[in-house]
Amino acid sequence: MSTLYEFNLAAAGYWRNWERFTKWAVREINYIAITGNPYIKKGDKPNKPADLYELDIDKTDNKQDKHRKFTDKEIGQKKRELHEFKNTMAED
Repeated sequence: MSTLYEFNLAAAGYWRNWERFTKWAVREINYIAITGNPYIKKGDKPNKPADLYELDIDKTDNKQDKHRKFTDKEIGQKKRELHEFKNTMAED
């Protein structure tokens, strides 16, 4: 017995797990099979597994953070936070 909302969350989790453990593995196997095939021209081969097909787990916000430029103000704030954290750890 669950609400419709809870069921939808569970179903979404099921499909994410299926994609992580099944669809991802199939994509990796296909990538290896294609890149290892000597009868396929090098220009027609994918450069990375995501070139075959993209999964939802490939679409993360981490890609955006990787190329993000931080401002001097943000860098100073993080330095202060780390310094404060270091001081609290030294006190313990």
